[in-house]
Amino acid sequence: MNSKLEQFLHQREEFKEGKLSDILHKFIGISPKFKRIYLGGAVESAKDFGSNWRSDLKKFLSEQNIDVVNPNDIENIEDTIFLQKKINKTKPEYILKMKQVIKNDIDKLKRCDALIVYFDKNMLKKSSGTHGEATLAYVEYNIPVILILANTTIQDVHGWLLGCTSKIFNNIQEFKDFVKS
Repeated sequence: MNSKLEQFLHQREEFKEGKLSDILHKFIGISPKFKRIYLGGAVESAKDFGSNWRSDLKKFLSEQNIDVVNPNDIENIEDTIFLQKKINKTKPEYILKMKQVIKNDIDKLKRCDALIVYFDKNMLKKSSGTHGEATLAYVEYNIPVILILANTTIQDVHGWLLGCTSKIFNNIQEFKDFVKS
């Protein structure tokens, strides 16, 4: 049997105790040195469209000389304004605009070397875009998916998203410490 798999199986008790991020780091491991990071997380279901945490993290990452792709930035303001309007989703214009938003976001994602998924209570509502981004990052582009839990637990996260994840942090500060290391 694969020695890493054996080690993993011997540490099932750690898994049961909720130390999944430690186990994943030991066996998958990712470098804290990134050049360009995409900030994924709830937009439509978040009151502020996820702009507060994105602004905070963008400022921090920029100070670390990491380029940040924030879907809420001014270059995407048209998309954000569109999403803020409560347009009838049965109208063809809504679907066409969403197709454009998806293509724009995915085009930016594939030029990054990491995807952050900020998993807060808004992700529990209706946030399918982030799950799609994580799947493409993992399967198609071989981009590490970094999950940051925000007032949520690992038990809240859908198994599909966990399957795409390379590293898990219990909060933003834990992630910031990792980047600084």
